[in-house]
Amino acid sequence: MTKFKLDYYTGTVKRLVYSVDSSGNSKSSYISTWNSAKWYLSPASSNNSDVGLDRYWQIRNFECNAPFDIRESDILTIDNVDYEVKSFAHVKGIRIDRIRVVLVLPKNE
Repeated sequence: MTKFKLDYYTGTVKRLVYSVDSSGNSKSSYISTWNSAKWYLSPASSNNSDVGLDRYWQIRNFECNAPFDIRESDILTIDNVDYEVKSFAHVKGIRIDRIRVVLVLPKNE
């Protein structure tokens, strides 16, 4: 289980890319984009009703300063742990311009 500390974490984006080899076979793989952001990582809110108890401790929130190029099909790597991007939102307010990312550990973690 990931230990949380009130500290900044650096998250690096891996994006799914498709390629075709010389034989015409298509292949997909995750490639690091070197696109990164630094911010706090926290457990999911307890009012997240779509999270079952079996997955509750596997969901994390990561917020960072906008702009941050991330998509729902991406993987965000934080401290050598790969998280699937469940959703993201651009949160823009009077004094806040952030990207909120909801991350899920894969079931085999």
